[in-house]
This record gives sequence, structure tokens and C-alpha cells, in this order.
Amino acid sequence: MLEDIGILTGGTVISEEVGLNLEGATVEDLGSAKRVQISKENTTIIDGAGDSKNIEGRVLKSDLKSKKLLLIMIEKNCKSGLLS
Repeated sequence: MLEDIGILTGGTVISEEVGLNLEGATVEDLGSAKRVQISKENTTIIDGAGDSKNIEGRVLKSDLKSKKLLLIMIEKNCKSGLLS
């Protein structure tokens, strides 16, 4: 999810998992958006400064991952006889 936020806002994920920490962060690492709405269940980023090609690529990657998961679930159900 942090990677998604970074892509949408044009920011960089700062975490030890990716080898970055706050001490090494610069202004260039920060993303921006015209508006962010946060509720208990959802976060909506409106008009983020991320590159449209990167956002499109992330959406496609997410879509492929969802379809792959769906195919795995269908395959398991077919093998178990649930979809026969």
C-alpha cells in the first residue's frame, strides 16, 4: 500500500525494508496531492502528482495480480469438484 501511495503522489517509500530512513530523506522524496481524504476504512488521494505512466503501470500490475489470484481459486475449486 505504501508503494501505491508513493506512485500516486510522486513520492518515495521511506522504510528500512527498501534501505531508506528518515535521516536520509530529502524534499525530493516527498510526494504531493491536491487533496487527501482519510477515514477509518479508506484513504482517497485526489489529483496526486505521480507520473501517469507509473500509475497506469501499477494499476495494470494490480489487475494482473487479481486475475492470477482468481484463476488460482478457480483451479482449486475445479480440482476439489466444487465447480464440476
